[in-house]
Amino acid sequence: MRQKLVPWGAYRQPRTLQTSSILLLLSSGRELEIGMRPFDCTMLRQGGGGTKYGSHCTLSSDCSLFSQYKHGGPIVAVQVENEYGPYNKDPAYMPYVKKALEDRGIVELLLTSHNKDGLSKGIVDGVLATINLQSQNELQFLTTFLLSVQGVQPRMVMECWTGWFDSWGGPHSILDSAEVLKTVSAIINAGSSINLYTFHGGTNFGFINGAVHFQDYKSDVTSYDYDAVLTEAGDYTAKYTGLRESFGSVSGAPLPAPPDLLPKTVYEPVMPALYLSLWDALPYLEEPVTSEKPVNMENLPINGGNGQSLGYTLYETTITSSGILSAYVRDRGQVFVNTVSIGFLDYKREKVVIPSIQGFTMLRILVENRGRVNYGTNIDDQRKGLIGNIYLNDSPLKKFKIYSLDMKKSFFQRFHADKWNPVPDVPVFLAFFSGLLLVSLSPCDTFVKLEGWEKGVVFINGQNLGRYWNIGPQETLYLPGAWLDQGLNQVIVFEEKMAGPKVRSQGPGQEYWGPGAPTLGQAVREGQPSFQLSVQTPDKPPRDESRVKAQVRCLELR
Repeated sequence: MRQKLVPWGAYRQPRTLQTSSILLLLSSGRELEIGMRPFDCTMLRQGGGGTKYGSHCTLSSDCSLFSQYKHGGPIVAVQVENEYGPYNKDPAYMPYVKKALEDRGIVELLLTSHNKDGLSKGIVDGVLATINLQSQNELQFLTTFLLSVQGVQPRMVMECWTGWFDSWGGPHSILDSAEVLKTVSAIINAGSSINLYTFHGGTNFGFINGAVHFQDYKSDVTSYDYDAVLTEAGDYTAKYTGLRESFGSVSGAPLPAPPDLLPKTVYEPVMPALYLSLWDALPYLEEPVTSEKPVNMENLPINGGNGQSLGYTLYETTITSSGILSAYVRDRGQVFVNTVSIGFLDYKREKVVIPSIQGFTMLRILVENRGRVNYGTNIDDQRKGLIGNIYLNDSPLKKFKIYSLDMKKSFFQRFHADKWNPVPDVPVFLAFFSGLLLVSLSPCDTFVKLEGWEKGVVFINGQNLGRYWNIGPQETLYLPGAWLDQGLNQVIVFEEKMAGPKVRSQGPGQEYWGPGAPTLGQAVREGQPSFQLSVQTPDKPPRDESRVKAQVRCLELR
């Protein structure tokens, strides 16, 4: 059986990628449990939900995509919400979702899914309760509780966690394969069904990563490798080998040979030839919002009244004096006087000193939405940008220009070829760097290494690959071959602080997690090649003008 989670934030438009992936699963001939609910968690921003809705939200009555087993399809169960118990703000909510599904033609088994913190609060009459866990030590308590509330109903571990996610600035999470095998064996021996979460590692492409906020706010890294059974790139692990042997012994049937792995390759380093500072790019963007007071990104009057969901937001106003700047920033704001960075505002730093100035000066604050909370009670407090007034010496500042920097494909289409310049010896940051990657043969998967760069975002042929940050633990970004074209590919890096020097191409079998990560034999997956990005510095030989001309042609074509 396959489990398919359907984030509403991606499902709101008819027949998007989410619905096409459902159709692919339906055609695979396998049974399917579908998690069709407003909140998924799944370490996606806002738990997979939308960031702004109108006065009401409607669950579609069109069930043509959901081919249920009783109607000849593969769907055998539908999940009613996901780990709502710890939140539990509205006792009537879960029964309402159950009724909404039934009223719209869902006739298969309905179930809930909770960890130990929410199981007792997440029980719904007429809905099978299932459990989520990582250790066999939790199994006895949870199964005993289920027996007490629903008797001899079938038992299922809906999420047996095979690893864990990582947060920027934290350690790389590892769950020993032997421990996973013990837990899986204990679940099977207890007579319970099991679903592995997650079987295949993934990627938080673009800005879709989530976050947690308990004592401190922590945003998830771009990789969702999760130390899963299959890696982010689909490669086998010791967990895969062990589980294959374990399940094979239980089934008693011969297993087919594992599929061949997708090829990976190492490309030549990319030399960014063109450069555009953010300040020079502003005239080519959409007209900024003018407002007497700061407006958080979700409430900006743009995108047909839907505001801005992801990315960065730039706030500009004028000041005439120095002093103490204070603001409520979500999640990270870099403060500039004209084009000079003077500090940061975030959850722990709510004040910045403005140095002595003369006359009218431009104050700029670039605020990054690092990811919305996907689990816990703080999910209610997820407005991003400047929240409320910003004060200079306790006086609120007025008259703002606000730029939405969502960095979608249309964002870069405004940067015409003649607006870019050769990379200067001393770049001004914030800035975009553009280079060409030549793919001579059929494109293959690879990993992007940005050694020497500090913090920013990588774009491949206009698509947002994801964030990088030198605080780790993630050190490379997975780049699927499907994102590349045979021939020239445009690579754009948005860098906030410091572009890196030229570095060599990283070969297979080297670490791609940061300092403090376990050794290769313990955790880091083998066979992870990458290409690396570099930028010219004064000690490099003269620029190859043919590369610059080719880059300009590429920009014009795209």
